[in-house]
Order: sequence, then C-alpha cells, then structure tokens
Amino acid sequence: MSVSTETDLFTALRALRAAVGSPKAAHLFRRIEVLGVPLGRNTLYDLYSRMDSPADTRAPAWSTVEAFVRACLDQADRTGRRIRPEWRNHDWWEDLYRNYGNTSPQPVDGWTHAVEKARRDCPTDLLTITAMNADAVHLVDRIQRDHEVVSRRSQYAPGGSGANTAVALSRIGGRAAVAGIVADDSEGRNLLAQLAGDDVDVAGVLAVPHSRLPTGSTIVLADQSGGRMIVVSPGINSELATRLRRQGRVDALVEAAQQCRILHLTSMAGNGQRVLQQEVAATVADRTVITLNPGAIYASLGTARMEPLLSLADVVFVYEQQLDVLLGHYAIQDRPVEDKIRDMRARLSRLQPAVTVLKLSMGTTQTRSVAITVSEPGGRMKTYYPDGVVDVDCHRLTDATGAGDASVAGVMLTLLNGGTPVEAVNLAHVMALAASGTVGGRDGVPRRPDLGSLWEQYSSGAEIPSWLTD
Repeated sequence: MSVSTETDLFTALRALRAAVGSPKAAHLFRRIEVLGVPLGRNTLYDLYSRMDSPADTRAPAWSTVEAFVRACLDQADRTGRRIRPEWRNHDWWEDLYRNYGNTSPQPVDGWTHAVEKARRDCPTDLLTITAMNADAVHLVDRIQRDHEVVSRRSQYAPGGSGANTAVALSRIGGRAAVAGIVADDSEGRNLLAQLAGDDVDVAGVLAVPHSRLPTGSTIVLADQSGGRMIVVSPGINSELATRLRRQGRVDALVEAAQQCRILHLTSMAGNGQRVLQQEVAATVADRTVITLNPGAIYASLGTARMEPLLSLADVVFVYEQQLDVLLGHYAIQDRPVEDKIRDMRARLSRLQPAVTVLKLSMGTTQTRSVAITVSEPGGRMKTYYPDGVVDVDCHRLTDATGAGDASVAGVMLTLLNGGTPVEAVNLAHVMALAASGTVGGRDGVPRRPDLGSLWEQYSSGAEIPSWLTD
C-alpha cells in the first residue's frame, strides 16, 4: 500500500485525535488499559509530546502508535464519532509508520504549508459552512451603552459571514460554494437568489418548507468610526446540524468538503453546528486548507471549548478584541499581539493555527486594516503588515460590516494563487476598504476588473501581484 506524500504519521495522528474529540493522554491510557495493550504510561505521554512538537522528527515506536490508534478507534465507536475509512485499516497505519522517514516533509513556515495544501486540483476553491442571515443595517452617529441613537440610514442587505466571503471570492476570481440552511420564506429565497447571482454554488444550502423558524436575521448598528454592534436572531440556522443528520446528508457535506481546496468555518449559534463543523474539518484536515473565522460567538467560548476547531485550522481570522475574549484577557489588552497569538497556540493540542490573520479595527486615519502572523520552524513567528498603503480618512467610509469578510477573501485568493504573505495583506487591505464604501456586507465588494484601480487608490506604494492582473 502506497502512502500519500501529503500525509505523514504525526499529521494523521493529530487528525485522528481531533476527530474523536481531542482526548487527553490520561483518558487514552485508561482506554489502552481496558484493551489490554501493554504500554508504559511514559511512552504514551512521550508520543503526545512529540505530536505537539514539529521540531521532533523521531517516529514513536510502532507499539505506541498501534495502541494509540486502537484506543482512539475504541473511543470513536463508544461515542458514535464519524471516522474516515482508512483510519480503521490497520495496514494503512503500519504502512504509514514504516514509510514515516521517507514521507515526513521538512519543517516549513505556516504560510508555505497552507499554500502547499491549497495546490490540490479540485472543482471548488472554497466551501464554507456558514450561517445565512438577512441583515438590517442602520447607520448611526455613534454606538454607546445606554445611549439613544437615531438611524441616519437603514438598508436591507444579504449576510452571513461565510456567505459574504464566498461572494467576495467569487467576484475576484474564485470558485465558491456555500453550505447552510434557510427557511422557504421571502428572505431565504432572496438570499439564495443573490448568492446564485454571484455564481456561488448553493447546492449545499437546505431550504426548509413550512418551517416554524424563519430564515436567520441580524440587526446591525454601524457608526462613523467603523464600530459595529450586531444582534443575531439565528432562526432556522440553529437547526442546520439536526436537519442534515435527520436527512442523512452529512456524508454529502463531507464529500463536498473533500472536493474543495479551502474549507471555511464561521461562527454559528448552537453547539450542534460547531460539532458538525468539527467533524467535517477533521475528516479533510490532512488534504484541505481549514480556515476559521470564530467571530464574537465562538470567541466567547474560550480556547478550551474551541480547541478542537482551533487545532484543526491552518488559518484563523480574528479581530484583536475577539482574540482577547478568546484568551480570557479582558483586562490585559495592551500586550503585544504576537504574545497573544503565542499564548493561543500554546494552549492547543498542536502548533496550529499556523497563520493568524488579525483584522484591525479602524481608527480616525486608516493606515492598516489587517496583519498576518506566520509561524516559523523552531517556534518563531513573523508578522506582516500592508506595504505602501495610502492613508484613508475613515469618516469617508460608510459601513465596516463587510470589511472583515472581504479581507478574508483577499487572503484566500492569495493562498490559491501561491502568493506571499505581503501580497495577501495588501490585497486584504484593498478588499476591506472597498467593501466599507457602501452599506452592508456585499454591495461594495469589488469585482476582478476593479482591483487595479482600487489598488492604486488604497495601496499605490506596493506593486500589484502579476497573478492578479493576468
């Protein structure tokens, strides 16, 4: 049996551990004892240590791997977890172990690793599992607690973070698909029609007839300084996982995820949706780039509850204040960003996310809207900021609701084209500012032919990538 050069022993073991719920070493040891496998406790802990250290390239003893795998599979059976077929094949694991020295790649930085994973030839560039929302956006002078505000302008806009990113990527040259759920009401039909109008594949969206719950919706307050407050009414979004399982459509979602280059996960209401995202991501993590936009909802859960998803992610997109909430550092917000990212990675079962994209809040004069921190071999990190950007008066911008989602699409297109982190932050910067020029998450999102002039407007001091002008 041949072993894929894209798969190494530790990658497969990490994915298996995540798929069965990221069990702790002590729990696995108890399961191994029940199975009657003779294995020293220190040996198992040593394996755990090596799995979390990319600098340690020594393969663990075969007996350790075998016992670890059997314990994980036993737990998967007991808890009803979905496991990839090859993970149940003893010969597959033994062959992977025997060829470990020949298949293990040399350590590379996180960005290079993500680019290499994104090179696969797939019919879809992006599949996102996302909430589907109808947004009611209100422009106000300022957002302040216990302060009454008057809406200067109100407008309906299609939304859902992942759906916005899918539209943005489609407009600038990517092939995007959405998995989600809507009610068969006017809002749901409008959302589907608008996605299809932007050439986004909506085959993975359930339209539920006669639903007691409406299509999801949000009320968005956006002020002139770029601040936002979003009130979410999940509606039928809260039943996505239940409906998919009831209709036997989870396998189809997994198959769709296996046929995309990037699987993008965004925050959704209800634990069931998060568990579903985790199961799908664990199934494809060794071959597909996993990106995560935790938003405020997932960030509020903290690193302990978000560990299964964070540990699978190759790229995480997060606002700095959300990173503070994720880490529980409500009162220590003046720490350097790299220290916060290092703290997040130290809490995870593997050294992921390899790439952290920080979406920066806008100030009075906007010079930077995004930063990318990339992990490097040996535990080092390097941060990239937009280069050659033009100062922009933020009071001239209309609404920052779609800025973050559009910047995500810019990073994704760069990954898909094998670009550099500097190219990624520059394109993300251009996308964010362009999207902030109109109300809602999509109206201002540019199309591919517009990027040249927008680049000149917002990033004229940097050279536009050749792959963007071809």
